[in-house]
Amino acid sequence: GSGLWRDVWKVDPRAEAASDDDENSHQDNDIVPPAVLKVMKQEHPYDFRNYDRHRRDALVMERLSSSEYVVDIYGYCANSVLSEYVGRTLDNLIYEDNKSKDDEEDGDDLESISFIESVPELTRKTPVGRIRLALDVFKGISHLHDVPGGPIIHADLQAKQFLIDPSTQTVRINDFNRCRFVSRKDGDPSGEMCPVKIPSAPGANRSPEEYGQLRLTEKIDVFSAGNILYGILTGHRHWATSSKRVIKKAVMSGHKPVIPDKFLQEPSDRALAELIDRAYEKNPKRRISAWEMVEELEVILKAAKEDGRDSLRKK
Repeated sequence: GSGLWRDVWKVDPRAEAASDDDENSHQDNDIVPPAVLKVMKQEHPYDFRNYDRHRRDALVMERLSSSEYVVDIYGYCANSVLSEYVGRTLDNLIYEDNKSKDDEEDGDDLESISFIESVPELTRKTPVGRIRLALDVFKGISHLHDVPGGPIIHADLQAKQFLIDPSTQTVRINDFNRCRFVSRKDGDPSGEMCPVKIPSAPGANRSPEEYGQLRLTEKIDVFSAGNILYGILTGHRHWATSSKRVIKKAVMSGHKPVIPDKFLQEPSDRALAELIDRAYEKNPKRRISAWEMVEELEVILKAAKEDGRDSLRKK
């Protein structure tokens, strides 16, 4: 695969092990999982800024290696990172318009169907599945924000930054090269955190304070994750037909994408819509936190599971 900044390869030692006639190699084949190698594209400069991006990416994965909602790292060197192979990205699972014509022509349809069938608990086709997806997304974010010595701000949350793990039926957060480590004010008994500033705010997934070039806190992640919840609930991208310029203006004005009534027929979906609205709060001080979101979603999930009919209805 390929992103804006890095090329991505799946490194799978199992094929090489299987071709070896050594009996021990076949035994090792069962315990050597595939991995992902990310290497910065050659058109980008080999400078301190990009070395530091990889350092941050690696450090976050190492610090959060105990979290099942964060991708694990195997190692890194300079502008390359080796991490575990998890699966497909969340945008492949939730957005109905995510497939390109090239995907359809190369037969990727069947692979996508097989992948979706491999994660039956993680689906936006049922009310319970939608809440499960939302809960896993925010568990990963909350672990970032509540890490000892933190919070850590991801600062680039989109559905494609989350991976679906079929083996554990979990959603795992990934790609931390734009992250910020937030410190606390020296000598302040309140423990107040020092706001940070990020010089650019490209794309259609930023918070009002990012677009406004204001001081930032971890609440920018909550706002951006509201866009992901919108996709989980509706199957569509927020303001899908609008340009980035129009979206930026709307977000800075406090406007929120409308959720059509057809997506609000179930009690759990209406509750999810209310949480999306709270994530989209323009004032970051009044915006819901990641841990508050987790607590609310766990209550909604419990109620949805207790309603047997609710878990079986599909959109």
